[in-house]
Amino acid sequence: WFPLGKSPWLSRVPLLYLTGSILEFTPFAISSAAPSLAPYIFRIYSSVNIEAYAGAQAFRDDSMVRVGQVASVALALQLALLCYFPPRDWIRPGRWFVVPLSILSLGATIWSGFRSYLLNYFLLSSVGLFLRARLILFLCIPLLAGGIALLVIGQGSLFNLPLTIQRTLSPFPGKWNRDALMSAESSNDFRTNIQKVYKTDFMEKAGWLGDSTPNTWRPGHQISAPCKWSRAVRLRQKVTSYPGIITWAGSPSTT
Repeated sequence: WFPLGKSPWLSRVPLLYLTGSILEFTPFAISSAAPSLAPYIFRIYSSVNIEAYAGAQAFRDDSMVRVGQVASVALALQLALLCYFPPRDWIRPGRWFVVPLSILSLGATIWSGFRSYLLNYFLLSSVGLFLRARLILFLCIPLLAGGIALLVIGQGSLFNLPLTIQRTLSPFPGKWNRDALMSAESSNDFRTNIQKVYKTDFMEKAGWLGDSTPNTWRPGHQISAPCKWSRAVRLRQKVTSYPGIITWAGSPSTT
């Protein structure tokens, strides 16, 4: 939307964002390939694959380990493509690599296992194309819809997709694996429980404007906060896809 050529400082933002996403992904990828290194990486940086480490600690053969940082890199790559390469020039021979990279970023987003990242990819691409090439946006909508429809219809009859891809596409009707559906439903239950805890223990007691007293803070708040947090943690432990609490470097972290 802003002319990058006239704003040198602004033109560096997509590249810096992509570089930061790659740096964020590096320790996460190492802890995904070698979960035993996760506690050591966590002492330096918090970007580790907690699910992979929890599965290794529980001696659980988890064939569906989600890698959210892959989707972050894919979104950053898609943003850089939209900013540095005008969509009108994507079909030129000199820009032959742009369309494959965009498709690759979509595939990485779906493979990550997070439904929210797929929505973010569609929103990012739609806004970018709408601001720079509205005609291409209307041409890409049926292509993307057709590609996803092919995956949805072919799953279970023509091929079997990895569980992480099935989990990402689970909002669409299809023949999905039971483990992928249970993982998605458990995440929904977890969010519902956390919302209930926040509503009953925080929002209803204090409200948007406090408790109508000159000093809204009371000593009891400091005492009751750990209890409320413990209740939220106990609710999270009920979710089957989250094995429990892991303590790294003296600080508790939920999985």
